[in-house]
Amino acid sequence: MTSTEQISAEQARFAELRAKTDRELAVLLHRRLHAALAGQVSGPGSRTHAEEAYTQAGVLIALIHHLPAKERKLLEGLRAQLRVLVENELISQEASVGASC
Repeated sequence: MTSTEQISAEQARFAELRAKTDRELAVLLHRRLHAALAGQVSGPGSRTHAEEAYTQAGVLIALIHHLPAKERKLLEGLRAQLRVLVENELISQEASVGASC
């Protein structure tokens, strides 16, 4: 095997590993966003969990290079739903605080 062939083989292995990592990251994000939307984490930290999931998803979606457009749209849609949920919860909390004053 020549050095050019060896480099090409290494690049191919790297590309395969990157694609696998991207797929696994997409699955992880999908699960995390669904969990946050479903409110599976309840209690005083649920809003914090949802905000963290929203922020992390924004960063990680941008880092996934080999993500099909359909999957990217799905993740971005879930993230947008989570943003609305967090904003609505914040508004309702502010309203209840304002009503108690």
